[in-house]
Amino acid sequence: MIIQEGRTSSQPDHKMEARLEEWLQQFDLWAASADRSDNGWEGYFPHWPELIQEAEQVMAGEHQSERGRLLLGRCWALSEEDESCADWARNHLHESHVQEAVRLLTDDNDPSTRWQAYDVLGNLLILEDGARASLENGLTDEDAYVRRRAFLALMRHSEIDAEAYIVQMLADTDIFNQSAARSAAVQVILKEPQTATSSKL
Repeated sequence: MIIQEGRTSSQPDHKMEARLEEWLQQFDLWAASADRSDNGWEGYFPHWPELIQEAEQVMAGEHQSERGRLLLGRCWALSEEDESCADWARNHLHESHVQEAVRLLTDDNDPSTRWQAYDVLGNLLILEDGARASLENGLTDEDAYVRRRAFLALMRHSEIDAEAYIVQMLADTDIFNQSAARSAAVQVILKEPQTATSSKL
């Protein structure tokens, strides 16, 4: 189906991605002399709403190029404080191409993007194989906080084998991740006392 200027729905919108890149370049120019003393200082960028809106438009596209995914990853990292990009994705997670875009962001180089992507995937009503595999991969992320957010996202789903993930997180090198696993174990025991009394927990 032709949707504009000969571009089919199976192709990325390079013009839209180019506009997003331009907004990010303007952000970088502004950020070079910006006051960064406040958390969320990025939101003081005079054209922040336009930048985020353009990021939303790129996410709304059925396909993104590798360049587009890198640009989106940057936007997610910049909006970590207010989670504006992540919130948009949460509200559109019923769209399969948005799910795929978020799943791909779990491989982003920036942990600020990865933890948000895992958290958003945890909002799925049902974990399909791809999303579940991505969340499982998050349990071995190099960043301890990212591992914890992937674990907590998995724990939202009653259909999973929670015990296996809890045991894995109990062995994590980070004490806060171990604490999260212990808390999850207590919740499992409270909900399913007849099946959650394994000595491993």
